[in-house]
Amino acid sequence: MKQSLIYIILVSLFITSNLKAQDFDEYKIPELSTSSLVIANDFIFSVTLSYERIVPLKKQWNLALRGGGGYTAESGDDLTCIVQSSFLYGKSNHFFETGVAYYQNLTYPDAFIVPIVGYRFMGEKGFVFKAFGDLLMDVIDDSEWGFLNIGFHLSIGWRFNI
Repeated sequence: MKQSLIYIILVSLFITSNLKAQDFDEYKIPELSTSSLVIANDFIFSVTLSYERIVPLKKQWNLALRGGGGYTAESGDDLTCIVQSSFLYGKSNHFFETGVAYYQNLTYPDAFIVPIVGYRFMGEKGFVFKAFGDLLMDVIDDSEWGFLNIGFHLSIGWRFNI
């Protein structure tokens, strides 16, 4: 009985000392730059240049507001205006991203509303990687349903804090 009691006390001390040893500061979210200039290969464009503002909402929630332009040589030198709003949820540099984007083609009379769901990594020094799926909907097409396309995209870029 005495050995059982000693064993229970030792196990209890071991368990509680491990709980107290947990450093919850390691889960702190690093300060994200609230304003940045982002250069990336994004969506279907060869390159995009955009301004992004990150607004902290709660401990793990952020709102990302983005505006800029894109250029692609693959589809005939298209110039496009981009406006996007996304919620970022996550810890450290890894985020689940969901939002909606509006793309207005400046070369042809096309406009698209694009719901986005994906993953975003934002490195401390500026590297950005995104993997996301979208549903491309043409909002100018005269047909009853318009143009609809489901896609998966990878984006690599760099954030310059301003």
